[in-house]
Amino acid sequence: GVRNMQVNDILVSHWGYEQTNIDFYKVLKVTPSTVIVQELEKIEHNDEDMSGWVMPIDKLKGKPIRRKIHTFNNEKFIYITSYSIAQKWDKKKQRYTSYC
Repeated sequence: GVRNMQVNDILVSHWGYEQTNIDFYKVLKVTPSTVIVQELEKIEHNDEDMSGWVMPIDKLKGKPIRRKIHTFNNEKFIYITSYSIAQKWDKKKQRYTSYC
């Protein structure tokens, strides 16, 4: 079944057109239909030309945001912006690329 988002879950968002940007968010509060999340600082490690991996660190940045919870294929996710979603992070290093 679908596991609801829980406080302290970390969500990951991949976005970008010509490059892959990765942001992490910590779940601060959950209601039946919404979550409040806040972006986490991250550490980037460049291991190839213009790409590498990124991991979150437990340090909040920015301001908390409230988002509606959506479900697709038994996966819970939220829209961060109109063009990016965030879903539960699998605790693996995330690859990023950059072309600038």
